[in-house]
Amino acid sequence: MSQFTVVIGVDEHTSHYLLTTLPTWRKIRPELFTVPWLVFRDKNFAGIETVKHAINNPDARYIAWEPDDYPSQREKMLSGHLYAAAYEVETPYALKIDCDAVAVTNKPLYKIPDADKWPRPEWFEPDDNGVGNVMIGSAWPYTRAKPDSRLEVLLDWIEILESFGDKYYETPRLNLKDKIGKYDHPRGPWCKHTRMASWLCFQHVWFMKQLADRCTETYGVGKLPVPSHDTTAWYMAERGNYRLTYAKMTRYGWLNRMSLKGCRNESNKVLTGGYDVA
Repeated sequence: MSQFTVVIGVDEHTSHYLLTTLPTWRKIRPELFTVPWLVFRDKNFAGIETVKHAINNPDARYIAWEPDDYPSQREKMLSGHLYAAAYEVETPYALKIDCDAVAVTNKPLYKIPDADKWPRPEWFEPDDNGVGNVMIGSAWPYTRAKPDSRLEVLLDWIEILESFGDKYYETPRLNLKDKIGKYDHPRGPWCKHTRMASWLCFQHVWFMKQLADRCTETYGVGKLPVPSHDTTAWYMAERGNYRLTYAKMTRYGWLNRMSLKGCRNESNKVLTGGYDVA
């Protein structure tokens, strides 16, 4: 049995990114296509047959993400990432890969010495409580409210998360308000602290189910406390004193490009031999 299932969320917007980056995953990490996949799609997305053809994995399962009661499409799909991993994945871990992730090398390079050692087997070893890491991914140095980046929105995010943690844990609050930067980030106020990024992130399914159950109990079916899947998961893992492993995924031959142009440029470089691969 595989340790993990690849989990992808796709809608009209992200499908263009996925169809651009997917060939790099197949070239650099063909082993990903030998494990189970779960692809959840916006129920209104009409291009799923094109995506199925591109993925071409007989062990892939496709489901529709049905809920519609969200302020934005972004929040709808981020919520799907939590609930799909929690209730639809049958392996111990879910590997969340964002559609704008580019696989660039599987070979040790001067700047990427660990590219041939991904994923590391020790990441999946249980701890004394039988759980082990609940999240494995790159560190991120701040939290910023999105898409509304005003300070009052960030303060609301923080209070909502701290109160959510209060409901389930007796551990102290993380006091994130004290970590709001003293100067403005170019994209808006930020809370400067180390947290987990989820653009390429292994997530323990047991923990994600616990989190989804708690989100449902507190906020309703299919909902998140704030419109950020990784901020919510990181906060509750940290507050609950669960084990997190920060592994810089760029050291393992992956890049994250937020624009479609950036994805195309990096993917073209990979596919035309611009990176050294095994």
